[in-house]
Amino acid sequence: MKKTTLLKKIAEELLPLLMLPVFFLITKNEILFSIILFTLLFAVFKVKYFKNEWWLFFIGTLFGLLFEFGGDLIYKLQYWNGDFLLGKIPLWLPLMWGFGFIFINRLGNLIVKRQ
Repeated sequence: MKKTTLLKKIAEELLPLLMLPVFFLITKNEILFSIILFTLLFAVFKVKYFKNEWWLFFIGTLFGLLFEFGGDLIYKLQYWNGDFLLGKIPLWLPLMWGFGFIFINRLGNLIVKRQ
């Protein structure tokens, strides 16, 4: 794969992730942002879905819950205002972990297929 083609495909994969901070700044509501995050995830899967990506999303979300709750129990490094999942972490944060797992997998596959 040519380098320009690879960069174009990487940019296409990153576009939904780059839209998320804009949505968060506009909404400033954690529940609404979580709904937007799910909607964007459905749209991304509607455009391009690879086998078992839902499982990867759920595994990433579970790891996000585990690491965020574990980190909160061990260290109090963050402070969050607003709606919380079980009173500890923002509702959207584990969903972002799952979303991140999907895109790391996709980008890794693009880069490895290039070689």
